[in-house]
Amino acid sequence: MKKYTNEKLSIATRKCFDDIDRELAGEKKFNLVLKLLKRGKLSKIHDYTNDRIVVINYECSLKLDVDFLEKEGYLI
Repeated sequence: MKKYTNEKLSIATRKCFDDIDRELAGEKKFNLVLKLLKRGKLSKIHDYTNDRIVVINYECSLKLDVDFLEKEGYLI
């Protein structure tokens, strides 16, 4: 695995979190939330009244790993 400085990891993580915020706000579709849900990295509940998945407390429970950041293009 390639070595990254703490600064690069911090910047990549912040960009990813910002994109997740934008996706959850409906501003742009990155498919990051779906990918993280499939990997079991987000806490979620299913709202059966309108058949939607509601993401809860992602800022507390989300764990991004270097492989994910590389695969999604946040670390180059």
